[in-house]
Amino acid sequence: MKFLTPIYLSLITILGINFSVSAQDHVSLTLNIGAFSINQPDLPEANNIDYTGSATISGNLRFFNKNHWALRLGAGVDQLNYSVTNNELATDYDAERKDFIGILGLEKHFILSETFTLYPGIIFPTTFMGDESISSNIDNTIDTINNDGFFTGAGLVLGANLRFFRIMRLGVEFNATFDSFKQNIWQNLDQFQEIKIKNLDYTTLVTLGIAF
Repeated sequence: MKFLTPIYLSLITILGINFSVSAQDHVSLTLNIGAFSINQPDLPEANNIDYTGSATISGNLRFFNKNHWALRLGAGVDQLNYSVTNNELATDYDAERKDFIGILGLEKHFILSETFTLYPGIIFPTTFMGDESISSNIDNTIDTINNDGFFTGAGLVLGANLRFFRIMRLGVEFNATFDSFKQNIWQNLDQFQEIKIKNLDYTTLVTLGIAF
């Protein structure tokens, strides 16, 4: 699997302490849904990109050991909306892109009561960039930028959940991730320019799942 870079394999080797499922361990499956995201990209001065919204959904599988460490494997989709302005008068075009994301992480779950759990952790997302749909506000045309690259990032996680009916879990999760990637944008409506973006992203997600 190409997206499992050496840092991922090292994480599993060094920190994956007996994550096999046994009578003392358990497994959880969680759906994470988020529409509250703050992107702070470090961009070239020549381009003005305004990230106007982001929505993400992912499924996450966790394997716990008896010490409440969890190995996390996830996959999801992130829809990103942004606009590009090359002058101060009006937005040149609006863009939308759907990325596919693979997630590897490690978490420590603290059982604070029979119903409440708090967990910090680290994650390493791998993002496979989707094609970008471009809506021009100058000539009212729609075009597409084809992307075929991927990039990896790293981040911190802080989450909490409540237990219902023994197996049900409902909670909230806060992620702060950093990544660096190259992105094509339209420069003058008839030619592309590749720019490098360093992105710091804060995301709040609602979590719903089962554990057994």
